[in-house]
Amino acid sequence: METFLINVGQDNHRIQFSTTITPNGISILLTGGTSSHVGGMVLSVPRLSLTGQGRSADTWIIPVAGHKDVIVGEQVAIFISQKTGQTVAVTAGIHIENATSEDLEILKKNCFEGAKLVVEKYLNKQKG
Repeated sequence: METFLINVGQDNHRIQFSTTITPNGISILLTGGTSSHVGGMVLSVPRLSLTGQGRSADTWIIPVAGHKDVIVGEQVAIFISQKTGQTVAVTAGIHIENATSEDLEILKKNCFEGAKLVVEKYLNKQKG
């Protein structure tokens, strides 16, 4: 089992991936903004695409009432599950009070960049 931190962005737009790779899955605590918390959970399980080409993921989402953290949590979980072939659990809690649409776009971008770094680290570990 391996645990590591990945930080992407700065100040209010900083996103942290606290990641644990187990022999049979990846667990991520995805937090950031000005107030980290638990806003919801997402579980993605990889499977073959219905087209027969590539990989997809079955995904379950549990939001905390009134929170939208799971929107980006879902995107992160599906992306990492598809790229690694691992079951991925994401607990997401990202908040900026009175966030603008620009703030949200920066947070989404940072989440996707972090997800790519998690995949890269996972794949490099598998090669090693």
